[in-house]
Amino acid sequence: MNLPFRLGSTSYVYPGDLVENAQRLRPVVDDVELVLFHTPARSNMPDDVTIARLAEVAGDGLTFSLHLPTHLRLTHHDVGERNRSTDQAAELIERCHPLPLSGIVVHLEGGEPSDGDRGAWEKWQRAAIGTLSALVPLRAVPLCVENIERYPFELLLPVVECSGVDLCLDIGHLWKMGRNAGPLLRAWLPRASMIHLHGWDGTRDHRALTVTPPAALGAILSELAESRWRGLLTLEVFEEDFWHSRDVLLKAISEIGDERLEIGSSAARQSSIPRRE
Repeated sequence: MNLPFRLGSTSYVYPGDLVENAQRLRPVVDDVELVLFHTPARSNMPDDVTIARLAEVAGDGLTFSLHLPTHLRLTHHDVGERNRSTDQAAELIERCHPLPLSGIVVHLEGGEPSDGDRGAWEKWQRAAIGTLSALVPLRAVPLCVENIERYPFELLLPVVECSGVDLCLDIGHLWKMGRNAGPLLRAWLPRASMIHLHGWDGTRDHRALTVTPPAALGAILSELAESRWRGLLTLEVFEEDFWHSRDVLLKAISEIGDERLEIGSSAARQSSIPRRE
């Protein structure tokens, strides 16, 4: 079976660093999401040597989606704090210049209001637009703003439209918020160059798709089929949950059928590859 879209994983499926995961996942996926973090205790921010090794692993087939670290306060109400985070994001984007990037994923965190005050949310939107305007010119790949549960989906959309960026449509986050993902997917798929997919078990997200009701997953895949979407779908799960999720996804696709999905000869190659090296 081929797939009608590109398939991605996170950079933490196997024990090991970014390079080892890219090496071992390269035969299985089209894209590896570089999940980066920096805390006082731990950091996996890549240095120039790591970037060079990742570029070598990628060759002429694999791409990377760069997920900017979530500690960045890109919408903070203090302009100095916001600018410092924006500068850090810009520096990281520049450092990753040698990599074949499929897109850059952004969380607009650090300044979201804790209440429903409309004026406060409008300030958040203005801060978000300012930050995105500074980041967009830095790389000729899509800048993809991800929906998360800390800001309402409907308030994110004007930011996306005004900034001219893409949408990273996270289905797992919509499920976590209790939203019906189908209508939102139908309306906003043309702006979504990336989709993040992961399970929600009522307590935690980023779980394997084994916890997802088959009807819910089938509805999402049906929308993708109807829209003939050809973007990047990343299974945003970790370790063994990736393999379980991949199995569930392939089974669900097989039940929809190749004809309905209109799979072409250039589709991804994943399902013919053994799940282990």
